[in-house]
Amino acid sequence: MLKRRHLAIGLIAAIAAAPAAAEEKLVFVTGSPGGSWFPTGGAIKAAVEELFDGISVQVRPGGGLANIKAVSKGLAQLGMSNSISCRRRTPASSRK
Repeated sequence: MLKRRHLAIGLIAAIAAAPAAAEEKLVFVTGSPGGSWFPTGGAIKAAVEELFDGISVQVRPGGGLANIKAVSKGLAQLGMSNSISCRRRTPASSRK
């Protein structure tokens, strides 16, 4: 629960630091609808839209590594992932 709170606080801080726009539409990739990331993403969406005028967030299903790729390719502006997904993509020779 504490990790979710930190994630939400970090997301809200990042959005608050962004320059104001007339209408900002963000795509947020989370996890599968049956998992815990999807409803967590819905809660973050609700908090962001309540706190910031002119921002709408569309929550889409995804997964750890797929979310990293979606954000990298510009298909989503926000994404949930975990350190295991990041580590799997790092060559073994560069791990410490």
